[in-house]
This record gives sequence, C-alpha cells and structure tokens, in this order.
Amino acid sequence: MLRGLADQVDAGLRFPAAPVAAVAGFLREFAEHQHHRKEESLLLATLAAHGADEAAEGVGVLLRDHEETRELLYTLTLFWEPTHALTAEESTAFVQVARTYADRLERHMALEETRFFPLADRVIPGDEQIDLAAQFVSVDVGRRTRSQWAEVIVALENA
Repeated sequence: MLRGLADQVDAGLRFPAAPVAAVAGFLREFAEHQHHRKEESLLLATLAAHGADEAAEGVGVLLRDHEETRELLYTLTLFWEPTHALTAEESTAFVQVARTYADRLERHMALEETRFFPLADRVIPGDEQIDLAAQFVSVDVGRRTRSQWAEVIVALENA
C-alpha cells in the first residue's frame, strides 16, 4: 500500500494525505509498537536465553532494521497532514522515504520468515512457545488486531 501511494505521488498525482496518515498509523501502531516490540522484548530475548548463537548476526540485522524503520516512519509522519501542496522536492523526498521503508520492511519480513521463525521453532521448547504466544497477546491488549488493520487497508485500496 505504501509503495502504491509513493507511485501515485511519483506519477504527479495529488498527495493522498488521508491514506498516507492511515498507512502511517498502521505502521506505527501495528508494525512498530506491536510486532517489533514482541520481537525485541520477547522473541529475541528468548532466542538469546536458549543460546541460539546462530541467531546472533541476524538479531543484529533485525534490530538495525527496527531502528531504521522507526527513523523512516518518523520522517513519513512529516507528510501526514501537509499544510500546503507538496513541492517537487517534498514529493521526491516522500517517494524515496516511502519506497525505502517498504523495501526495508519486505527484507525484514523475508528474514523473519526464512530464518528467525524457523529457528525459534527449533530451539524454543513447545511449552515456552505457548508462554510466548500468551505474552504476545498481552502486547496487543487494547490495540487494533491485524485483521482490523487489514480492513482499514482494504478500505483504502478500494476507495
């Protein structure tokens, strides 16, 4: 979705402030505050406790990704409610930041799916995985679920 918004701006269309705000809200609330928080405070700590030395380098990559996406998201927030039409320079900056964020997030998800989640399945005992799942749920209390956010994103795509 973010890449599509960047493509619209890159094509010279009017800056889609409301959709950008909604996508940035999703990224802030779900990706950064829920998903990455679960990884940093729960999953990666549990992997380290189980001596998953093979995860050490990748953990560094994941943590750098988290820091980079936080910084990129902060920059995206500057575009939430522009007080004027974006200049050509501002439009170019938005496109670059949005595409970079999307690229980092895609790389991050691929690393999780191909390396970390399988590693966690191998080294974390089943009973601890159940405990982790319960702790993951506690992080989500009072926040929109992934499916609720999906509805918001689908509504934006269909608008």
